[in-house]
Amino acid sequence: MRPVGLLILLCAGCVSTDAVPATAHRPPVPPTTGVILTTGLIELPPGDPYLTDQLWRDAADPLTHRQSGLLLRNGLRVGVLSGLKPVRFDALLANDATYRHGTHRTLPADVAKVIPLNGQLERVELAHYADLTGPGTPLAMTAAECGLIVTGGPAGGGGVKLRLEPIAQHGDKELGVRLTADGLTRDDQRRREAFPALGFEVTLAAGDYLVVGTTADPGDTLGRALFLDAGPDRVRQRVLVVRADAP
Repeated sequence: MRPVGLLILLCAGCVSTDAVPATAHRPPVPPTTGVILTTGLIELPPGDPYLTDQLWRDAADPLTHRQSGLLLRNGLRVGVLSGLKPVRFDALLANDATYRHGTHRTLPADVAKVIPLNGQLERVELAHYADLTGPGTPLAMTAAECGLIVTGGPAGGGGVKLRLEPIAQHGDKELGVRLTADGLTRDDQRRREAFPALGFEVTLAAGDYLVVGTTADPGDTLGRALFLDAGPDRVRQRVLVVRADAP
């Protein structure tokens, strides 16, 4: 299996690649501006009872019933852990073998960054759903890399509001140009797929953890492409863990 690589920039700014030890999942001293975003991936074999069941029992659902239902239809789950964290959750974050790709980054207010979730997938075929009742839209991708775009800012009272939205890039680079202050410049990019209907907002209090993962049986959905990867040497299931702190 190829290691997880950062997505090519899909939006303004640059995703930091400075990894931190798994045991250092607590954020550093915040700067005077921006939001401190701490992210990492819990990784276990697929079907592990904690990732498929207990974690979501421990976490509160921060979304409306409609948004939660739409995400579930697309194989996605979102939860927030507040207060005293479950022992199992803390143990997974403290273990280098189960907490991977930890990063700290400063997220300026309303500036989008990409959180990469999976390595490059040779071929993905899925259906995604923009509403609760309509038919799915088929999507086939090769050399696909998937992630979440995140924007955020202070929410008052020491809290942080985040918006996250799935995104993917795939295929070969396409020749293109873009306008700059000096005129036209070459801008080769891969094809991008956005899923605005699956974007969601959460407000995190100080010390909260946001968890995003897939359902127990995601089928051919976006949740599977984001969080469940079958490679040549192993199969893994992942859950994104996010902590955001205001300055």
